[in-house]
Amino acid sequence: MNHNMEQLIQLYFIETHSFLEQFDAILLEVKENQYFSSENLQELFRILHTMKGSSSMMPVSSITEVAHKIEDLFSHIQSHGIHRISQPLQKELLQLLYSFSSFLQAELNSIENQQTLGSNIDHFAEKIKDISNKRKKKKDEELSDCPSLPFSSSYILQLHFPDDIDMERARSFVIVASLMKEEFSFEYYPTDLEKSSNDILKKQGLFLCFPTKEELQTARQHLEHNLDVTAITKLPVFDVETSSPLHGETGLENGLVSSKDSDRKPNLPSSLVVQASKFESLEQLATQIMQCQSTLYHTLSEELPKTSGVFLELEHLQELSMELEHHASSFFLIPLSLLFEKMELLLHTLEEKLQKKVHFLTSGEDLMITKPAFDALNTACIHLIRNAMDHGIESTSQERVAACKNEIGTISILAALNSFGLSLTIQDDGYGINTNKILEKAKSCGLLKKSPSLYSHSEILELIFLPGFSMKQQVSEFSGRGIGMDIVSQIITSLNGKIFITSEPLSGTKIELSLPYSSIFSY
Repeated sequence: MNHNMEQLIQLYFIETHSFLEQFDAILLEVKENQYFSSENLQELFRILHTMKGSSSMMPVSSITEVAHKIEDLFSHIQSHGIHRISQPLQKELLQLLYSFSSFLQAELNSIENQQTLGSNIDHFAEKIKDISNKRKKKKDEELSDCPSLPFSSSYILQLHFPDDIDMERARSFVIVASLMKEEFSFEYYPTDLEKSSNDILKKQGLFLCFPTKEELQTARQHLEHNLDVTAITKLPVFDVETSSPLHGETGLENGLVSSKDSDRKPNLPSSLVVQASKFESLEQLATQIMQCQSTLYHTLSEELPKTSGVFLELEHLQELSMELEHHASSFFLIPLSLLFEKMELLLHTLEEKLQKKVHFLTSGEDLMITKPAFDALNTACIHLIRNAMDHGIESTSQERVAACKNEIGTISILAALNSFGLSLTIQDDGYGINTNKILEKAKSCGLLKKSPSLYSHSEILELIFLPGFSMKQQVSEFSGRGIGMDIVSQIITSLNGKIFITSEPLSGTKIELSLPYSSIFSY
């Protein structure tokens, strides 16, 4: 391979990674909002088209072919409007795009490691065809059950009731009374519940309209926790005069947003491909300027009065030099928010494959670390998150309820700075670790170095980081090979860090990764 081709592949690799970050950021926004807006669709379409074009010039036909097929699907959807796609079908579309993101990441990893690219893309063609057929079949169902809604606002919920008992009208009264008791500001339809039949309410549901997005979200939480409804759906924004979905150039046809939000762009990372060596040179120059300025400052301060104009300008130069060095250094830092987004995408994949649901909580998104530290923590967190989902969180919601827990589990990543450096804590509220089983497994694997009775509670927990240790009886896609936690230990040790683990049966597990400042802020 000649030098020019190597440079082209390197440039393609960097640019595609940047596009993938933008792609994933949009998918997270769609997942949070529970719908595709036309703006989401346009941005994804643009990214796919650009990636397809750049991939066509590289020996990566698999990426080009899949991107082209998804682009065709997007083209059909755009021509008819995203508002014509039902919510279940939008969920299937989101899952398809998650799969494409994982596929693209795997192909990029193969390129980076000079491995053979994957060629099995038939499942993408089948899924795209399936979604396309469903779209054609249901293209005339756009809000077919929605009546003309005489609302003064666009923040609307549609509620459906269980089918077991014909008491929709009574339940509607209870819901309206409950919201009034909590002093929510809202309108509802049908407006005359006494004259509304159970059949109408069963077919179209109860509509609630709120003045603000915040009010809607709070009311939705109240309804989900306190009242018996089978489905709560956010509706597309409605024109209050025509009671029809808005569409066209406003970008509001399927988003529960106000007109003030219509010009808002997705919060995507903008990037420019620049050789790392240029940033290194810039940082070195900034440091040299600081040193020269400091020498000049001390020399002139001995000869000039501090009230002189030259001395005042020198102080200003010192401030500018410090700011320059600060910005030059920041080029090498990456926010932890990107790490958290990657873990959220991983959790979404694990939720689908393991059939488990979790809430994902984060803190410390604005903290910045160097790329080597970021890459190391990314690898460590992948293993820890997989372990928490596969081993930690209970298999069924019934198990959790029986243990007096919320039926949906929680996994959190909390980051903070302390006197030592960075503390990154990964915690779940699942099974917890049974130390007796840990000891038995370690003994059977020949990993104990002393009598089992001599191990303290903390020492037993630390056994899970030994090479070859695994509690999994069978190797799965996510765990069981006995290398995941060992890799975490190796990574943190290489960064001169420490690992602290606490766990109790039925209470979950907390693992803290503690890294010194020298590891997170230097190369």
